Amino acid sequence: MCYTCSSTLAFCMTCTSSTTCTSCSSVVYAINATSQCESCSLVVPGCLTCLNSSYCLSCISDAYYLDATLHVCLPCYFLFPGCTQCSQTACLLCGSGFHLNTKLQCQCNVGYLINGFCINVFGCNSTVTIPYI
Repeated sequence: MCYTCSSTLAFCMTCTSSTTCTSCSSVVYAINATSQCESCSLVVPGCLTCLNSSYCLSCISDAYYLDATLHVCLPCYFLFPGCTQCSQTACLLCGSGFHLNTKLQCQCNVGYLINGFCINVFGCNSTVTIPYI
């Protein structure tokens, strides 16, 4: 039977059968575990555009940064403890219990520092617990 990949597999550019895609039609799709094209963000967490299921090109939001070595999107707090929005070089917004200091790092707010860790003294842990900077 003659078929085109895109007619049998959504967003598929090339395939080896009517159920197995080998490349997707756009960088917003990647091949998932069942050889189908699926949104990059579902195949690679935090990823908006990708070359494949292990190589991210851009992140879904500024809550992530693109690790240039691993080619994955990682949450900002991996690079900048306490950070909820960032670029690849600086924190832009800190989480609850933190404020952005002049070095563009998240620092504990007054009343959140206990025994060298940034936590909410009123009983609720802040977004991230880190040693005081």
